[in-house]
Amino acid sequence: ESYSLHLHIHTLIHLSIYKLIRILLNRLLLSSFQSNSTLNLFCVKVVVGQGQQRINCLQIIMKTKSEPFSTSTSTSLSSTCSYLLLIFLLILRYCSILPGNNVLLDCDEVYNYWEPLLFTVKDDVTALNGATSFQTWEYSRPYKLRTYAFLLPLRLSTLLSSSLFSPLVSLGYLPPSALNGPSLFHLGRLMLSWLSAVSDHALISTCYKTHGPTTALLILPFLTLTAGTWFSSPALLPSSVAQSINSLVLSAHLNGDMNKAIALGMAATVCTGWPFVAVMYVPLGVHAVARSYLQGRENANDAIRTRGGTGYEGVKAVMGTLCYAAAVLCALAGLAGCVDYKYYGEATNPNLNIFVYNALGGDEGGEMAEEGVNTGDELYGVEPWSYYFKNLFLNMNVPFLLSLLSPLHVLCRLVFSRSPPSLRLHLSSTLPLAMWLAMVWSRPHKEERFMYPCYPHIALTAAHVLADTASSCEAMMLRRWRRRPASPALRSSDAADTARPALPRALKSLACLSAAAASVGLSFGRVLALSANYSAPLSVYTGLHGRLVAEPGTVCVGSEWHRFPGNFFIPPGSSLEFVEDGFGGQLP
Repeated sequence: ESYSLHLHIHTLIHLSIYKLIRILLNRLLLSSFQSNSTLNLFCVKVVVGQGQQRINCLQIIMKTKSEPFSTSTSTSLSSTCSYLLLIFLLILRYCSILPGNNVLLDCDEVYNYWEPLLFTVKDDVTALNGATSFQTWEYSRPYKLRTYAFLLPLRLSTLLSSSLFSPLVSLGYLPPSALNGPSLFHLGRLMLSWLSAVSDHALISTCYKTHGPTTALLILPFLTLTAGTWFSSPALLPSSVAQSINSLVLSAHLNGDMNKAIALGMAATVCTGWPFVAVMYVPLGVHAVARSYLQGRENANDAIRTRGGTGYEGVKAVMGTLCYAAAVLCALAGLAGCVDYKYYGEATNPNLNIFVYNALGGDEGGEMAEEGVNTGDELYGVEPWSYYFKNLFLNMNVPFLLSLLSPLHVLCRLVFSRSPPSLRLHLSSTLPLAMWLAMVWSRPHKEERFMYPCYPHIALTAAHVLADTASSCEAMMLRRWRRRPASPALRSSDAADTARPALPRALKSLACLSAAAASVGLSFGRVLALSANYSAPLSVYTGLHGRLVAEPGTVCVGSEWHRFPGNFFIPPGSSLEFVEDGFGGQLP
């Protein structure tokens, strides 16, 4: 009886301490999380046997009041962590445009986007008055394949920066070089890289909320520290901007904000001038319609039971979603049409023009077509099927390999797991990734930039596959471990129950950290190689700009015309000319 009394007193003391710790931690830490969250401490195991009862260990678990305990949390990042993450991403993306890291990988970025941007701003920026800009055949009247609406945000930011910095330059607070062409060029790339940072921050925060800290911690290096996103983020390309928008679409879709996801998807399709990216939003549209119908049916059932509904609420909800999508599409198309009308001088639809050009094989009925020459995108080179496999391994390495395991992962979850796979995640990430790869992989003409829009999907799919597989293996090892009797040395001590979960958790952490470290290491080598071997043109033309300001002249380029970073680096009064030097193709 005295032993039993002592045991009850001992247990009461432990429970009192447990309650006290819970109250203190709730008071101290609850303010860092959402108001609907609570900090719960619970006993991992209470062993009752042979007259002994003991509370073995405590764990701190974050969970919401509305959902039961699960391996993935439902809480948001604290405001402090969120700000620190955003600052880290902004600094990281700023580093990608520093001298020595600033690399232009695609001449299409220069001739099709930076040159037209210069054309739209040179008359409004004093330092650029009189500058020369090239026009590619895509912007010519017979084709009109590019939309000027894509350049509108960067044009506005350039004009705003010039207006803000001009008084500071006049007062002597900034040097005159702060408003020259190279400075405005680098400022534009900084804006694009920070857009990528903000969108990546939104996706990582959403993953933390919906799929737990493990997935969020994995997607951080998979999405922000890979070589592919390092060089694609500051690029002025429709595919690069579509990459940033896709991160926001994924974030909205995982959060259940379908209207926001639809609006962003429409913007990526209409305003970038690259309508092919709409393929990635087909699963989103199907999910939005199905969700609207099911929610409408549920509301109809409630209305019929309470106040006599009509029973057509499901159809009404679907029509509401379709009307919302149509309204957003019309608004964005109208804005893009007005911008293009201003610069082309006539009503046109570049999205339709470029789709027809690529779908029908280019200039049908032209001289080259009559001679049997394909004038579509195949005119600019074809690559074997292995091109994208090699390219994705170089740029996304470990995340790409993990994303290839997604179909097997889904099959294993369906066959062996009691809980089905996350339908929303696969509709928002895995299925769009598969559809995009199937479309671009089948085209003979292949380019690295065509992979930019699917980088967020690769990172999210890889992070989910690795985190879910590691958690499943950990749970399986814990179940098998707990079935085994403890060794005689540990059987009578509390160390038995605290030591058993340590190894599975350590193995899970080791697997995740190894994958992240391998990805960062391979990406770091790729970034160093490209920076060391291909950063010279920007450095050379930046120095050349200062020389041309003092001594205006003509810059001649030969076979390396595709290294030219644009007329932002050629001051007014100077020009660029082309000389024959071994290149026998057609200049853009």
